[in-house]
Amino acid sequence: MLKGRSLAFILPLYNARHVLHDTFAHLKSFVQNSNVEVKLIFVDDGSSDGSFTLLQEFVREMPGNVVVLQNDHNRGKGYSIQKGLSACQGIDYVGFTDIDLPYTLDPVMLALTMMQEHGKDAVIGDRSLLEVKQYSLYRKACTSVFRILVPTLLKEFPDTQSGIKFFTADAARHAFSKLLTHKWVFDIELLLALREGGYTIGRIPVKLSSVDSTWGGVSFVRHGWGIVKDLLVIHRGMRKGHYTSRHRNK
Repeated sequence: MLKGRSLAFILPLYNARHVLHDTFAHLKSFVQNSNVEVKLIFVDDGSSDGSFTLLQEFVREMPGNVVVLQNDHNRGKGYSIQKGLSACQGIDYVGFTDIDLPYTLDPVMLALTMMQEHGKDAVIGDRSLLEVKQYSLYRKACTSVFRILVPTLLKEFPDTQSGIKFFTADAARHAFSKLLTHKWVFDIELLLALREGGYTIGRIPVKLSSVDSTWGGVSFVRHGWGIVKDLLVIHRGMRKGHYTSRHRNK
């Protein structure tokens, strides 16, 4: 059913040279063995470790499948993915994940199938759907605190921050057009925009390839104030009806 469909897979990165070779090897194998047309869009978010230079080698290796974009300075993951959308013309589906592929590539086809065969407009990875340990105690504590601050409208989604999500092209354009924040909690805005816009959201189980001591690279000690400020921006946007939409492209 998916044959002939196309996927733009956006991978934002910042100073990730140390993982790029392994990541590209996995992605190359996936592209070569997939029954969908895959475009890999790397967005370098102002790296200073030579990541951008290495990415150019990937373009030369797979010129028809790899696009590399670069921000003039570090702007955040949400901004980078939003920029990646500019290279998604004529694409059926859009997805994003972290540059070290922490959830592996196993969820990709499951998500696309859910959208194609079950009519979902978006599919998000959900670590809570698997009864296995995926968090350190520190990470679990951070998640518990964060859940208190998540808007009530999204309480039905236990894992808003999973770093792997997929959308139809229309849903992606709509959701990312609503972003007011671009770093810590933009995932919440995406889900709010989808829900308020009448888009359907599915969930698939995902598992982190390793249990580490961080929360997606985010620390409440170092980034707590930034997270709180962004959440305040989101709640203010909700009060003003920013995420509400009466129009949807079919």
